Amino acid sequence: MERSHSKHADNDESFSGFDQIDAVLRDSADGTDVAVIAEKYNLPVSIIYQWRALFLPGFKHRQQLKALEEENAQLKQFITDAMSDGIAAKAHILNQLNSNLRERIRPRRSPDLGQHPPEKGHCGEESEKPA
Repeated sequence: MERSHSKHADNDESFSGFDQIDAVLRDSADGTDVAVIAEKYNLPVSIIYQWRALFLPGFKHRQQLKALEEENAQLKQFITDAMSDGIAAKAHILNQLNSNLRERIRPRRSPDLGQHPPEKGHCGEESEKPA
């Protein structure tokens, strides 16, 4: 089965070599699947990949950049989720610690059963309470 490289698959319009390459690369840049483009222009898939490599040197870099941007967005979302989970976990731990501390801490009482310790004056001296 021989494929014609000079005719468009959908109609009998003739393409010059560069016009066809340009049309194929525009379709490829638009995100159309290579197999669909190959069928549309009656070209082998390998030719389309070769043309992309030759005439769109930044194409591979754009694909890599897009993949990295997607990965970056996923990682940012992961970090955001992890941080919010971590903050919730820290809050839970702190609440438990506070409740445990509240249970352990009791108000201090003076040794003479219910009497408050003597008040201190300005210089740390005991002052007499007015009667």
